[in-house]
Amino acid sequence: MSRPAIPFKTKLAATLRTMLVEEDGKLVPFLDYNTAKEMTEDQVISLFAFDHDPKPVAFGGTDEHHNLIPRPIREHRIKTAKVDVPRIRKSDRLSIKQAEFRRRMLAKIGQPEDVPTRARKAVRPIDGSKRSRYKKKINGEVIER
Repeated sequence: MSRPAIPFKTKLAATLRTMLVEEDGKLVPFLDYNTAKEMTEDQVISLFAFDHDPKPVAFGGTDEHHNLIPRPIREHRIKTAKVDVPRIRKSDRLSIKQAEFRRRMLAKIGQPEDVPTRARKAVRPIDGSKRSRYKKKINGEVIER
């Protein structure tokens, strides 16, 4: 008689429970045996968030297993606030500066601007959008809002 297979959720909860975290300079399991014994699998899993690491979604990262790392929720929030968000903001600032520099260089040599910057996208609404000045009716007529 064969034993039934261990459910995936049970395996995941057991793995997450034994993950090592640093406490007072020592690595200890995330949950001790007695605490984990009183919890359900869902409760153990709910203590974790999955962090997109090494490549955040903002830089083209995916939701695939090789780009996700389980972290305790508090640790994940701290990393997001102190590492990920500043890195993304810096990238955005540099993109805007590079686009502005490109615009100035193209203006110097008399070429038309062919690459819109992020800053201009936010200021100038897309033609035909609800924020634009003109509205196109179903019959094709264009009117001012």
